[in-house]
Amino acid sequence: MPLGDNLIAFKLGATQVPQQPTPKPPALRRPVSGNPVTGASVSNTVLLGKSSATAAEQSINSGSTNGMFPTHMQVPVGTTVTFTNPGSNANTHCATQFFEGLFNFSLARVNRRPTPSRSAGEYFFNDCQNPRSTGKIEVQ
Repeated sequence: MPLGDNLIAFKLGATQVPQQPTPKPPALRRPVSGNPVTGASVSNTVLLGKSSATAAEQSINSGSTNGMFPTHMQVPVGTTVTFTNPGSNANTHCATQFFEGLFNFSLARVNRRPTPSRSAGEYFFNDCQNPRSTGKIEVQ
């Protein structure tokens, strides 16, 4: 139910619930924070649970809205993007492509997962550890 636009009601003793069509996802998505960076500038790698790649941030297991680094990456078609859960993270983190469902995987700490970008488009994802952490990859 996108953005709470629907209401589900229950009646005690009811024998049948009318079937409702599945609501369409919203046309607009919440923006991700941060300006776009080129994938090459960050080795085509997304760090899960991190708001920065600097040494001072490496001990933070971030669940903030910008808990991906980078939050917005641009890569050419055919580039393989690697999602990494750094060793300094105590928790398992995920990359779940939540609108189109093209990828959904969990990574324990010190694990990585390469994902090829096959076609142009915008790919939004979030983290199962804390769904407020969102990111976007633009494949151009």
